[in-house]
Amino acid sequence: MRAAAIALSLVAATAVAADAADGYRVLFAKPQSALSDADEREIFAQTGMTANGTGGLSIEGCGDVDASVELVDLNGDGGSEVFVLFGNTCWSGMTGSNLLLFVRDASGHFRANLGFPAAAYTPLAVGNDRFPDLQVSGPGFCDGVWRWDGAAYQFRCNLATGPGGCDFDGRQCPDSASLKPRDAQ
Repeated sequence: MRAAAIALSLVAATAVAADAADGYRVLFAKPQSALSDADEREIFAQTGMTANGTGGLSIEGCGDVDASVELVDLNGDGGSEVFVLFGNTCWSGMTGSNLLLFVRDASGHFRANLGFPAAAYTPLAVGNDRFPDLQVSGPGFCDGVWRWDGAAYQFRCNLATGPGGCDFDGRQCPDSASLKPRDAQ
């Protein structure tokens, strides 16, 4: 009996290790990704998530998290940039999710951008170097606008989405009337 219990423990431990190593498959299960396994693994490794062993994802110390992936060609080059929205209130505060954007660098590797609590993003009609500015939303009435600097997205300014939304901060967008969603042109 003892040998059987040890064997079952080893099988269970191996299954948990396989789940952790294959967490990228959980993240990229929906939608079907056009990325290579190597790209999916590289992105997943940068999120801080692991497979939880029950078909979901978790973050150490914060438990299970919800996660979604969106592949978008932001700069029109025919390749995908990858948005990952994931989290829970433990990891992401009252926003409930964090936003990561992965952009392929000159060496061909995906590098994380953004990486803070956010609920949604909107590509804007203005931008830099073929990448649109991104309006990043969270709770409240003050969204951040992020601009591509040629290597990464950097904070540009705050955009009020309601009366007085950004009155607490002097870094308001001076051209807020021109910051329209890309699809609204």
